[in-house]
Amino acid sequence: IEVMNNPSARFDANGEAGVINIVLKKPKDSGISGIIAGSAGTTDNYNGSARVMFRNRKWGVSISGNERITTSIGTTSKNREVNKGTPFFVDQHQDWRDRNLTDVLGARVTFSPDTMNEITSSVLFTSIKGKWDASSSYDHYDANHVLSEVYDRTSPDRDLDHNTDLNLNYTHKFIK
Repeated sequence: IEVMNNPSARFDANGEAGVINIVLKKPKDSGISGIIAGSAGTTDNYNGSARVMFRNRKWGVSISGNERITTSIGTTSKNREVNKGTPFFVDQHQDWRDRNLTDVLGARVTFSPDTMNEITSSVLFTSIKGKWDASSSYDHYDANHVLSEVYDRTSPDRDLDHNTDLNLNYTHKFIK
């Protein structure tokens, strides 16, 4: 049993949690296998993934891809008292929508020259394209709670982030 608090790209971990890797038995069969999965959720959330794996007695190769669309919608309200010489009050109301497209591509090659040694190399490329739109309204009141100013603001924000993880592992199994 392996407990990894900060898993490498080898495990395709997309979350912030660790990985518990329970190795039950080393596969000895050769062949090709694959997995295709998809899901949909409320508020316009989707996920699709695919993985193809090839294995023989000494080599293992896998290629995987995942695309995830997440959407969040929310409302925020704040009432503040500001004391800058003469106090005044601000009521803020904000409606926002956050939408992200995440693409993950990965590949892994494993070489097992014998039953006691294994070398694994992996690469994981992640691209996140985000779009955040918010509209806010502000009502300013003077010290006597008399409305003194009103204004609206829109806040569009666009992000594009890329990340590449490379990993090389050597594992030796001891008899005891």
